[in-house]
Amino acid sequence: MTVTQPRPETVTEIVAETGSVVQGRGALTRDGLREQLRLPRLRNVVWDNTELLEPCPSCGHWEHLEELAAPPSGPLVEDVRPDRSALLSAAWTVVLVVEVLDGRRPARQITGVVAPRVLRYLAAVPAGRSGSCGGVRLLSVHPHQPHEGAVEVAASLRLAGRRRAMAASFALFGVDSWVCETVRIL
Repeated sequence: MTVTQPRPETVTEIVAETGSVVQGRGALTRDGLREQLRLPRLRNVVWDNTELLEPCPSCGHWEHLEELAAPPSGPLVEDVRPDRSALLSAAWTVVLVVEVLDGRRPARQITGVVAPRVLRYLAAVPAGRSGSCGGVRLLSVHPHQPHEGAVEVAASLRLAGRRRAMAASFALFGVDSWVCETVRIL
């Protein structure tokens, strides 16, 4: 037994703004559908944090939105020039952290370059150690300096047979001493 569904009726609509005829199943526009259901038309408004703005009723022009804001006063802000030694120091510290995770380096050797909470975090990470080294490998390191006095590192590593992401943040202590404040393995 074959069941046939009736074909939907083709809807023909004349769009008032352009005067063109639209045919097809999805020909009703949002406003046309609202008219068919006897609902009021939707208004296009924009909130500019002080009042609701409406377009010009005759042409639809949004005059309030095209006004350019005045540039802020004061001197221009220069981009941060990355400190190459800070980026290298952060990348090298991430290498040391991965060696501690793998068991190739004792944690006491990196106490000067990482915060105590980082050491506690590293001790809690299940690295899948079975008494031998080789479970954790660093795949890539990407240091970045968002502003002076801080360095952030995104790294990729293989941990317990899976590729994982690692994020680390570094802060400047003293004149040129960078300390890893946080490490997270995602």
